[in-house]
Amino acid sequence: MSLISDPVKPYAIGVGILILIACFGFYTKFIYDSGVSANELAHQKELQKQSTEQQKKYDILQGKFTTADQNLTNALREKKDAEDRLQRGVARGTTVLRVPVSCKSERVSGGETPAADPGASDATYAELDPAARPDYYALRDGINQTTEQLNTCKQILIDERK
Repeated sequence: MSLISDPVKPYAIGVGILILIACFGFYTKFIYDSGVSANELAHQKELQKQSTEQQKKYDILQGKFTTADQNLTNALREKKDAEDRLQRGVARGTTVLRVPVSCKSERVSGGETPAADPGASDATYAELDPAARPDYYALRDGINQTTEQLNTCKQILIDERK
């Protein structure tokens, strides 16, 4: 018996070949999909690893900033306490705010020095006027705050370069 003489057999062979092609196609797609999933999984793991490393770096940096902020706050509190003690001492009269000065005699147009005021002394310090004291305290407070902030920023930059 020949294969061609039976009319059903060529169709059966064709259907069998189609089934084999379909199975091969499904098998290939399954292998391809598995490969893509494995690649995607590896890529996701790499991204997760990088994300974890970035989070660790962020946490370290955040810790440094928190420490720097606490140090700044403590330094400013100490300076503010010192300023408050100074202000209370001046208010009680136990401390005197003095400004360094020097008294120089001025020459008049004829080259002569004017006669000294008999009530004045040649002191090296003058007391700060009570009306100017609030401005003095505000200036000192601003200078202390700015100095501490700059020192903190400087320290953060130095630590980051290490």
